[in-house]
Amino acid sequence: MSYSLSNSANVSVKKRNGVYYTPTDIADALALWAIRNEHDTVIDPSFGSGVFLQSAFNRLRNLGVSNPSRQIVGVEIDSAAATSIAFVRKSLAQSKLMHTDFLRLTPSDVGGLYSVIIGNPPYVRHHLLRDAARLAAEQSCSRGEVSRRASYWAYFVVHSLRFIRPGGHLAFVLPGAFLHANYAERIRTLLASSFASLQIIRVIGTVFPEAQEESILVLGENRQDGCAKVILRSMERHKIELQRTIHSEDVEITLSRERPADWHLSSKSSGAASVLEILRSQYPSFGSRAHVRIGAVTGAKRFFVMSLDEAIDRGIESDCLVPIVARAKQVHGLQVTGVHNNWAEDRFGKLFLFSPPLKGDCPSGAQAYIEYGEREGIHRGHKCSSRHPWYIVPGTSPPDAFLTYTSGTFVCLSLNRSGVACTNTLHAVTFLDKTLSHQRMVAVGMLSTPAQLSAEIVGRRTGGGALRLDPSDVLELLSPDGFVVSSEKFHRLDALCRSGHREKASLEVDDMLVAAGLDPKILQEARDAHHRLLQERQRPRSPSTS
Repeated sequence: MSYSLSNSANVSVKKRNGVYYTPTDIADALALWAIRNEHDTVIDPSFGSGVFLQSAFNRLRNLGVSNPSRQIVGVEIDSAAATSIAFVRKSLAQSKLMHTDFLRLTPSDVGGLYSVIIGNPPYVRHHLLRDAARLAAEQSCSRGEVSRRASYWAYFVVHSLRFIRPGGHLAFVLPGAFLHANYAERIRTLLASSFASLQIIRVIGTVFPEAQEESILVLGENRQDGCAKVILRSMERHKIELQRTIHSEDVEITLSRERPADWHLSSKSSGAASVLEILRSQYPSFGSRAHVRIGAVTGAKRFFVMSLDEAIDRGIESDCLVPIVARAKQVHGLQVTGVHNNWAEDRFGKLFLFSPPLKGDCPSGAQAYIEYGEREGIHRGHKCSSRHPWYIVPGTSPPDAFLTYTSGTFVCLSLNRSGVACTNTLHAVTFLDKTLSHQRMVAVGMLSTPAQLSAEIVGRRTGGGALRLDPSDVLELLSPDGFVVSSEKFHRLDALCRSGHREKASLEVDDMLVAAGLDPKILQEARDAHHRLLQERQRPRSPSTS
């Protein structure tokens, strides 16, 4: 797969443009599954490195086809791709390679419908799409088929369905967002009604070392209009396991065709989900206690978030700076207090957000910095260009608490006792009950195993092994209550968290829940389930070999 770049692109540019090349063993396995007989025709809508074209070629050759290239078509927007790939130059007729945007094509442009569509669509986020690409993507789909917040791969999936003949198959490598993202619900619904059966395979381990995203194999069998049998499996990254799992008759989980929004929940341990249901009957959700929003979205963090020394060097006046928490690791206890006093010695810490008044009233230093930003083109960025004026960042009011957006081992909730704002690396929490005792109870409860288990189940896993929570996910977290937290106890737990002993703090909170009435057997089941999910999520990610 490639998006307007050749394989020589550097890592950061490749990531920005969704260029992640599929390992040979996965391409071979998908071709083996999808191409069933010597008459099958194959199309790859974004062939990039050519790995799927080669796998299809080899599969057809093994089925006895003397000239497989006649049955294979590749489409790629990067015109340099075909000329840089030796296999493509030697084995495929140039007439079978199209250097254009697949989303601008119709079936008649490529010779009709195909038995198999196979590949790895580009993983470009919607806000990074170039204007021409975004327009072509939106025009390729009917109104309402794809959310305007969808990433590029979603448009490829929808458009690809128009190129598969009845009875044909689809085999794609997609990002974990297919299972987790709200915008992907429409895609899941569409696929579930477009094939006789749909297999979804979660890959445990890294397929693309450069991408912080888990990978999903989506296999649609027998193209037809109607309801599919939807099956979810998990598999190790290793080749033997991959081959066995794709052809296995063993069903891990049968998903609900009617509730594609819940597919990501079903991808977690069914035992863990059953324990969570028991706990939900005892404890309220976090959404019953608070409102949650993402922190301030600057659109250009390097410009807007700065250290004290940077502000001084630029001559920016102090009344044009807002104290802010810009990194999750700055929030490691149960409360944030006196942050900027405590960090005063770290003059290079990113502690301030540039937040000037309206342009006409700007002090000279801030005005000069705005003009510098315009010379650098900051105002033309996707997020900045949508604001008027572009340099006023919304959402900078201090919340009652911060909750981590992306977490390693623990999801952390810290009370905001310093009156600072936060960027979108954190969630901003506003409590319905403003009493300090209540807020301390909620913060302490988040340390508990029931709360952490709920996060593992409703959260989204990244390819790098982290746990990501969207605001809607946070509302579904458990928020244990029924216990009293003394000031002494709160500060002790806060000190444990700050000193790196969060697990010990969690055990103490669990004991408080048992003292308040939680069945110790249920708690142990929750601990076991949480441990299993945490181990699976944090399993070492090693680069794939091929």
